[in-house]
Amino acid sequence: MKAEQLIIVLLLGGLLGMCGQGIRVIAGLKKSHDKAALAGENFKDNFELKTLVISLIIGFMAGILGALALWDKLASDNLQAETAMALLGAGYGGTDFIEAFMSRAQVKALPTDGPITSPAAVEPLPCEVRKVDMPEPSAVSEPIDPAVG
Repeated sequence: MKAEQLIIVLLLGGLLGMCGQGIRVIAGLKKSHDKAALAGENFKDNFELKTLVISLIIGFMAGILGALALWDKLASDNLQAETAMALLGAGYGGTDFIEAFMSRAQVKALPTDGPITSPAAVEPLPCEVRKVDMPEPSAVSEPIDPAVG
């Protein structure tokens, strides 16, 4: 595959992923608009263009990851509708995965409010250790081979 073909495949995946994320954006904007209307607030006060752009970029990246996963189908000369729908789905669903991953990474990277302590300085939680009586294992039998009978 030539570099031009690679770029086209990745751009196609990215754009379809961005479109899939756009479907989520439309639903989110409607929900946000309704929430602002119920609260008597102005929708424009709650809308953040930066968040929208970042969300679309994440959809683009999810589409690229989807394009790499569907490489065999995209590298052929005949693009199927199912493949395009899969890339839309990658943008729609893959964005959730990427955003969840990033939010977990951000939480771990945030500094704590108090002093950082070593694990040795932290007291263990109280717990009770109980002995559980387990039955004795039965005698090991020979495996039965269905071919032998």
